[in-house]
Amino acid sequence: MTVYIKPYRATNHSLRIMKIAFIHNDPRYVSGTNYINKLIEKKMIEKGIETAAVYPDPDIFFRGFPADLSGLVEVLVFFSTCRDKNKVIECDAVYGTTYSAIAYLGYSKKIISHFGSTMQGVITALAVDHDCSSDWVWREMKGAQAIDAVEFNPTKDRFLNDIARLEAYVARNAATVIAVSKKVKDELIDQRVPEDKIKIVHNGVEDFWFESDQAYDHVLGNFGVCALGRIGGRIKDLKIKGVDRLAAVYENIGDIEKTSILLSRNERACQWMEKRFKNHTLHRNLSKEGVKEIVSKLRGHALLITSRYEGFSLPMVEGMSQGLIPVSFKVGVAPEIIKNGENGFIVGSVKDMIAKIKQLAGDKNKRVKMAEAAAETARKFSADSMANKVADIIRSI
Repeated sequence: MTVYIKPYRATNHSLRIMKIAFIHNDPRYVSGTNYINKLIEKKMIEKGIETAAVYPDPDIFFRGFPADLSGLVEVLVFFSTCRDKNKVIECDAVYGTTYSAIAYLGYSKKIISHFGSTMQGVITALAVDHDCSSDWVWREMKGAQAIDAVEFNPTKDRFLNDIARLEAYVARNAATVIAVSKKVKDELIDQRVPEDKIKIVHNGVEDFWFESDQAYDHVLGNFGVCALGRIGGRIKDLKIKGVDRLAAVYENIGDIEKTSILLSRNERACQWMEKRFKNHTLHRNLSKEGVKEIVSKLRGHALLITSRYEGFSLPMVEGMSQGLIPVSFKVGVAPEIIKNGENGFIVGSVKDMIAKIKQLAGDKNKRVKMAEAAAETARKFSADSMANKVADIIRSI
């Protein structure tokens, strides 16, 4: 049964504590999605919404499973949450990311599905990009034994397409769908998810990123560029994150200082990048404290977002919080928050990105103003703001 405790007097005068089953990955398996889930869970408790954590068991199906059925395993693992069925049934609603609540669609529970990205968006982004000018990157990385193949065709990948269909199925049958950006909302609508059930809630970043003693007008150091975030390790992931675009930019700005702060298990790919470019320092798999320590000293540098697809792009907001100036392709939340020439730049090609970098390099006064504007923009993405919106959506159902 639902647990009742001392009433939480929210702004909407709700007198009853809600309890939601929160399906997300075990904290042992660290990912960007896991980070957002844990942040939401923490903030929901602060907002007076009780949560019951439900973790799938990633080990239950993996032993002895044929490699060609690995895609099926990704789906089956979420049915392992049925071991906690009694705990879930006691709750008022079930909350999960994309299709993670699939095992409970058949029960009389309201499902809230939170989309930080869509697989259909990934497929489309990779399929429409026919620019071969940076293919030399993949050839060199294969030569360095960093990747096994130089090509990846998303339209023929059964796993990606099955996941895309599954996401759409769950979204259509959920009571409410949360999209982290307008782009993700549009992708869901394109998959026949009713628009009236989709709510946009931008991701929030931890308060940790806004805890700083630096003044906005402190003297900027030498100009440089920074790449920040997860790049994965397989050819699919590296293409999604636009590592070839990043390498092409690095190749064309030889004398400019370059800092890469990357999350990746592909040690050979990172070693290739570290040695391949002049004036380049690469940091891999740092803690968030280590990332902030480095990034906070790069105020006024250009933050390069070279991805072919992002649902939101947390690294962009985290970097902006430290006064880095985003120079981004039109991905994720970038079109919603970047005002060209004020707090960053939106670019359409590697050539355009290089031109914007050189523009910033030659105008320190502009960098000072844009760094301040970027930091101010980032403050709109507080964890509290996100939590308030998510809490309102949960209470509304």
